[in-house]
This record gives sequence, structure tokens and C-alpha cells, in this order.
Amino acid sequence: MSTDAGRRHGTLRLATENGARLNSAADRIAPRYRTFLAGKVRVEDGRFVLCVVRDMSKTGARLVVDPNADLSEAVELHVLSRNEIFHGSIVWREDDLAGMQFTSWKKI
Repeated sequence: MSTDAGRRHGTLRLATENGARLNSAADRIAPRYRTFLAGKVRVEDGRFVLCVVRDMSKTGARLVVDPNADLSEAVELHVLSRNEIFHGSIVWREDDLAGMQFTSWKKI
């Protein structure tokens, strides 16, 4: 999956597996909901990076993270207030924003 997609001219552009871009709500697989949830992202080496979950859908989330944080491609998102863990991958990153695509989730 491409990780080079990002925001351009105020439009959020997401990467898909075949390289096509999702440009609008009409292109999305699932509706996106605005959120303001505390979370932490567990990266491959076991470290956690604090984040804010700003948008969420059945298939992914938009995260606000420290722009200097080193995120691996495969991650776990722990949404603290909902006691949920989402497994997936970071599919795009720009400045303090990151897009995550979910592969599975579980209640804890």
C-alpha cells in the first residue's frame, strides 16, 4: 500500500491497494464520523505513541500524532474510552496527521 498520499488543496486523499485515490465522501467505502477520542498507537517494536482520533469509520481512522513520532506501517490503535483495540496499518502521513486502515478490532 502506498503511504505517500496526503492532504492537497484542502482535500483529503487516501491511498487504496490498487493505487487509486479516494477524494471525497462519495468515494469512501464506509461513512466517516467526527470524533475527539484519546488513543495510543502501538508500533511494531512495542512502544506507544499518544494520539487523538479525529475521524473514524468502520474501515479506518484519521489520527493526530506528534509529527516527529516514528510510526511503523503495522500498528494497533488503542481507543482508551471505548476499551477497543484496532489492528491495521498506516496508509498515509502528513505533518501531524496519519491515516490508518483497519484490518480487525476487539473489545478489551
